[in-house]
Amino acid sequence: METPEGHGRFDVTALAAPGEPVFVLAGRDPHAPHAVEAWAFYRAEAISRGIKPRSDIAQVREALRCAAAMRLFRTKRTGEALVPSALAHETEALLRRLEGDA
Repeated sequence: METPEGHGRFDVTALAAPGEPVFVLAGRDPHAPHAVEAWAFYRAEAISRGIKPRSDIAQVREALRCAAAMRLFRTKRTGEALVPSALAHETEALLRRLEGDA
């Protein structure tokens, strides 16, 4: 998770190849947490199928924390409460199964 104050463990700007397109979502966008949760679900699915390494579980967990932080930011800013998407719950269940297999 990145903020104006600093970069997280998975700093996309530091990891991006020269000229690689990057799309940034901000916490004020009401759709951002759901987009991040969707990414997390698809990455967890790829891990479960052996397409992506199990070490990516940490990045999926970070994405879910980021989505939660985005919802909290928006709630504090606007008073509008956003709930986690169904994909967030499915991702958590999938991660628990993956971590149980380790």
